[in-house]
Amino acid sequence: MPNIGRVIKAEIARMVAREVRGSSAVREVKFISRRLIQLEKTVASLGVQVGRIIASGTKAGRGGRGEQRRGRQFKATPESLKKLRAKLAITQGELAKLLGVSGNAAWQWEAGRAKPRGRSLKAIQALGRIGKREARKRVENM
Repeated sequence: MPNIGRVIKAEIARMVAREVRGSSAVREVKFISRRLIQLEKTVASLGVQVGRIIASGTKAGRGGRGEQRRGRQFKATPESLKKLRAKLAITQGELAKLLGVSGNAAWQWEAGRAKPRGRSLKAIQALGRIGKREARKRVENM
C-alpha cells in the first residue's frame, strides 16, 4: 500500500506544474528574457560607437590628459616611464630636469601615485622620440 503523504505530494506537484505551464507567467518570463537579450545587444553596439567616437581624435578629459598619437591616446603609465628612463639611460632626477618638473613629481609618476598632465604629458611624448645621446646632451647642457 502506497504512502498517502507521498501520493498527495506527487499529485500536488503534478497539478502545480500543469498550472504553471498554462499560465501567463511563463509567457511573461520568455518575453522579458527576449527583451533583455535585445537590450544587451543595444548596449554592446552603443559601447562600440562610443569607442569609435573616443578614438576619432577627441581630447580625453580636461587639461590635455590624453594626447593623440597615431590614432590612439598617449598614456604615460608608471611602466612606460620606467621603460623610457631605461631606454634613455637617465635617472629620475635627470628625467625631471628634462621635463621641467620636480624630482618628487617624477618619482610619484613612476610610483603610480600621480599622473602627468598637460605640458608634462607632451614633454614625455617628445622625450620618447629622442635617443640616448640626445638625452645625455640635453642633461649636460642643463
